[in-house]
Amino acid sequence: MSEIDIILLEDNGWVVECESPFEISHSETESFAKGYAAQLVLDSLKNEADTERRTIVDLAIRFCSSYNKTNNTYNKITSLMDFGCLGKTTPEYLISKFYYLFKEEGLV
Repeated sequence: MSEIDIILLEDNGWVVECESPFEISHSETESFAKGYAAQLVLDSLKNEADTERRTIVDLAIRFCSSYNKTNNTYNKITSLMDFGCLGKTTPEYLISKFYYLFKEEGLV
């Protein structure tokens, strides 16, 4: 299990009780899942996060293209897009990286 998986679970109220066998619990609902059920929860959260990341990247590209920025800006966006769509970051982290890029480029 990756660190991103654990962060994703924690951000959604789940606590990893054990990695082998895989067991998680939810603090608010008092739900508990283990094995295949726990994996289904994680896969569902990953799918949601992937969709969020792709939406963030798409919006960032549209935003910057409306300002007709240089190829250098586009290359930076593409780099962040590749990183974000690989699922190696949380949507929140990706948003912060785009914010700093836009600030650096004078867009915000």
